[in-house]
Amino acid sequence: MDLEPLWRVLIAAGLSVPVGLERELRGKAAGLRTHVVVAVASAALGWVSTSAATAGGSDPTRIAAQVVTGIGFMGAGVIFASGGRVHGLTTAAALWSAMAVGLCVGLGDYGIAVALVVVTLVFLAPVDSLSTRLTRRFGYDERTFQFVADDLPALQQGEQALRAVGAQVRQMDLALLGDHFTATMLVRCRGSDVPAIYSNLNSVDGVRFVSGQALERGES
Repeated sequence: MDLEPLWRVLIAAGLSVPVGLERELRGKAAGLRTHVVVAVASAALGWVSTSAATAGGSDPTRIAAQVVTGIGFMGAGVIFASGGRVHGLTTAAALWSAMAVGLCVGLGDYGIAVALVVVTLVFLAPVDSLSTRLTRRFGYDERTFQFVADDLPALQQGEQALRAVGAQVRQMDLALLGDHFTATMLVRCRGSDVPAIYSNLNSVDGVRFVSGQALERGES
């Protein structure tokens, strides 16, 4: 009995565990089990394609091409939009990576499979954390700012104070509470501009109780 295909399936399972576990620990729908199953199935199909090519002279890339197409539909299943933001893109990419790892192992390219796992983990964990910090500091992000204005002129000056630092007001909700206006604004701005926004709002006569909050990123 040829144990080579069994070893390749087991190797694919082992290599897919780190990426699947990272997604599992982040609470993603496609976690450890999904990544392992995708990898072992891809490895098995990769082995079958090479065996068929050796036995009958067929093109070994035919089955692999169908695997790549099929994983695209699975990836689409974990992507969804909520509140104008897209979620699940990173998990879909991780599934695609698990498929590639399995195919590489099934086709016998172990070095490429290991390198792919290492690079994927680097960009899922430390680089992702660094990217988030840099984006919040220097890149544009969406935040909500809320403040209370004594009257309509103060409200208008508060909006102008936001725009003065280059912030883009995407949406503004107003509520009249007694004699005061409560304004909640969805703003697109750089993280480095937030101190200036607070300073400008607090300097407006008739504006008080300023608060702000960064919106959660939805790429993962």
